[in-house]
Amino acid sequence: MKWLLDTNVVSENVRPLPNRSVVAWIAQRPPAQTAISIITIAELRVGALSAGNQERRIEIARWIEDEIMNSFAGRVLPLTTDILIDWLQLGQRFATKGKTRAPADLLIACTARVHDLIVVSRNVRDFAETGIVVYDPWSDKTRHMDMP
Repeated sequence: MKWLLDTNVVSENVRPLPNRSVVAWIAQRPPAQTAISIITIAELRVGALSAGNQERRIEIARWIEDEIMNSFAGRVLPLTTDILIDWLQLGQRFATKGKTRAPADLLIACTARVHDLIVVSRNVRDFAETGIVVYDPWSDKTRHMDMP
C-alpha cells in the first residue's frame, strides 16, 4: 500500500458533479496500492445519517456497504494500539502549543504515520504539522507536512 485515501476522496464518486481528475486519479491506482482508515468508514456512515432525506440516506448507506466495503475489502486499516499511542502523543504536542486538530483527521494522520502512507486529501491544512506527506489530487500537488 502507498496511498491512504481521505473521506473526501472516497466520496468524490457520489457527488452530483464529481471532479473528473480526482475520479481518474483513483481509477488509475491499482487497488493494492490504496487503503482507507476505519475512521473514513465512520465518517461516511455519519454523513449518510445526516443526509437531507430518507431516500438519500438509504442510497448513501447502500453505496457504503455495496461499493466501499466491497472495493476496500482487506484494505480498511483498523485503529491499533500503535496508532492510538501516536494519536495521543501528537494530540498532546498540539495541545501544548495551544493548537487543535480534528480528532478524526489526527487519527487518519497517525494511521498514515504508522503505516508509512501518503494521505490523499483536498483538506491539506487539516494535516499541517503532522509529519506526513499529503497529495491533493484536485491540485495535483504533494506537500510535506513537517512537524515544527
